[in-house]
Amino acid sequence: MKNIIIISLGLSLIAVLGLSECQQSSKTELPELNQIKDLNGFQTLEEFGKHLTLVSGCHDCHTTRKMGPNRPELDMELQLSGHPAAIPLPDLDRADLE
Repeated sequence: MKNIIIISLGLSLIAVLGLSECQQSSKTELPELNQIKDLNGFQTLEEFGKHLTLVSGCHDCHTTRKMGPNRPELDMELQLSGHPAAIPLPDLDRADLE
């Protein structure tokens, strides 16, 4: 009986603390875009964003490839679009994978 009371009090305390956290409004101010001064030498946010996607390898996974003259190459008409939903996934045999 004592354990049930202790557990009930503990759960009640957790519920009260959880609800009190939900009531607090802690707004974090984000800097305005025009207040950002350091773009590492780039003139606009768009140029800086393009640079970030190129150097961080976003295209490696999120841009589809098409067959070029010598090898598969990135299809920049569909850049950062991911796998096209209309193209079915290839058939794979689980035994071949193991």
